[in-house]
Amino acid sequence: MPAAAVAVAKNVYAESKIGPDQLPAASLPLLPTDEAAEAQRAAAVSKQFGATAPGVVQYTSDILFRDLWLRPDPAPRDRSLVTVGALIASGQIAQLASHLNRAMNNGVTLATAFFSPTATRGGATSRIGLDADRVLRTSR
Repeated sequence: MPAAAVAVAKNVYAESKIGPDQLPAASLPLLPTDEAAEAQRAAAVSKQFGATAPGVVQYTSDILFRDLWLRPDPAPRDRSLVTVGALIASGQIAQLASHLNRAMNNGVTLATAFFSPTATRGGATSRIGLDADRVLRTSR
């Protein structure tokens, strides 16, 4: 973390009277990895970005999918719901199919994903939801 960010964070914690003993452990036990699914995901990312941005494959594997996505909190279902909602709200449909499949594996239902307040933004739910429904029904 850059020194400036550390200084700001230190002040915020001091003003809020939050001590180091009140912070969660820096190293939490991670959830188990589905090695087959991870290998398939990494291969897809490599195929799409490997030739032009090889670091993308490494960073998405090491930081996102072998660390952040394996942390116990928030629960994988909740994390998937937020991710799908953010992708829908921002119109990022290119990544939607893979994240919807992951979300369904994490327990998110189609109704939950497209009718949650997280997923609505000026009709984005209905426009993207119908396309995503078609993608999901043909990809599973």
